[in-house]
Amino acid sequence: MDSKQLIDKIEKTWSKKFDNAPYSLTMLAQLLGVKLSKIRQWKEGQRPNAEDLARIALRLGITPGWLLLGEETPEQLERYRNWLNNSLRGKSFSAPPAWAEQYKVIFEHWKREAVQSKQAVSKLAFERTLGISHGKAVSWEKGQRPKTDDLEMLARKFNLSPEWLLLGIGAPFTGLESEAVQTQPIEADGRLLGDMLHDIISYRLRMEPTSFAESIGVTLEELEGFLSSRTAPSWDTLARMLTVHGINPGFLLCGQGPDVWPTSAIDRIKLAIGAKTNAELARDLDVWAGDIEEWPKNRVIPREWHNKLLKKYGLSPSWINSGKFPTNAEIPPAPPVVKGRILPVTGLATCGVQGWECKNELALTVDTTQDLSAKAFAVIPTGNSMEPEGIREGYICYVDPEREPVPNDAVYIERKDHTATIKLYRGSSPDRPNFTRVSGWLEDNGRRFEIFIDEANDNIALLAPVVIVKRKR
Repeated sequence: MDSKQLIDKIEKTWSKKFDNAPYSLTMLAQLLGVKLSKIRQWKEGQRPNAEDLARIALRLGITPGWLLLGEETPEQLERYRNWLNNSLRGKSFSAPPAWAEQYKVIFEHWKREAVQSKQAVSKLAFERTLGISHGKAVSWEKGQRPKTDDLEMLARKFNLSPEWLLLGIGAPFTGLESEAVQTQPIEADGRLLGDMLHDIISYRLRMEPTSFAESIGVTLEELEGFLSSRTAPSWDTLARMLTVHGINPGFLLCGQGPDVWPTSAIDRIKLAIGAKTNAELARDLDVWAGDIEEWPKNRVIPREWHNKLLKKYGLSPSWINSGKFPTNAEIPPAPPVVKGRILPVTGLATCGVQGWECKNELALTVDTTQDLSAKAFAVIPTGNSMEPEGIREGYICYVDPEREPVPNDAVYIERKDHTATIKLYRGSSPDRPNFTRVSGWLEDNGRRFEIFIDEANDNIALLAPVVIVKRKR
């Protein structure tokens, strides 16, 4: 098992356990309780040491057999996960058992085999059997844990259980078959998991236990087990805590990272990719640092930023904008494009209906070299309700109906009565079922106020993102 296979396995396991929630090296480091630099070393080809493999086995449920040998049977996987679900789930990671004791077990096993086969029995003969130096054998005997490659060699040479080698569980040669279930309280960095979860529910989310239990699909009795630290949440339950409330599993399991993910889109991005400052984020996105400063919480994250973050880190626009984890984090695939063609232009004339305007087809066309679908068209808006988003009266807005809008996109909305507007898309209305919420700005005595409009879905004939805004020359 090389490091590339390991990273691929971790990413697939993360996606399965956390319902396709965005994955990043920073999130992985927090969940495992290691430094980000160590994760990057693995990604560059360095094999994790035995302690790190143990962390991966406990936190992600990947079997020690696969981590050490690259092999596992369905029976081994089921047996390991059953043990993990019933014993150490969520328990603070402690280092593997003292290697000096394990070394004695291995040496005594070799001695018995050597006697039975009438071979010489000595430490020198043992070193020659393993093909290791005398200095390495002495260091092992004194308790220095072998490197991962040496542990793999020992497992293969003596048919040792990877669970016993890495975690000290089960028997040396039969693994978990004879292991009793442990029931000690579950801790993370000295704090009981139940205490941390109680603080999140009561003080961060300000919810009653009954409501919280219902929101994550467990009974009140099950939640009380979590809060008393007698039992730990399953992976499915952790995933629901993450997707519904943004609760960080790395914090619950090992006290790493924030308890709940940030509410600011920019802060969420920085945390997910490991950028500590706006300057670091700007370098990563290849934009000016000043551009980052100009995007406060309630402003639109540019689509090109979303595309970069999705491609490089797998961060979905929905999660960036709302902090909620969708089951499908992908931007829909781009439709077929036509380059360098003429687009028809629609004009919006003021009609005084809460910002909705009469749609007029103009005897104008504009040229574009952009990658837009065959159904794309241009719009010339009136009014100033979208000036805070950089859309001014008389500008040319390129609209592509083949693209799906995401929350905080500027969008063109056309009603079935042929009135239309350009507003900021806010997604489904939180107050009215089957309504779409948009927003714009009104000006009063030199001050702008954001207003929200809920439009019935049955009244909408077209909802499409504005993908390019240009000044009319």
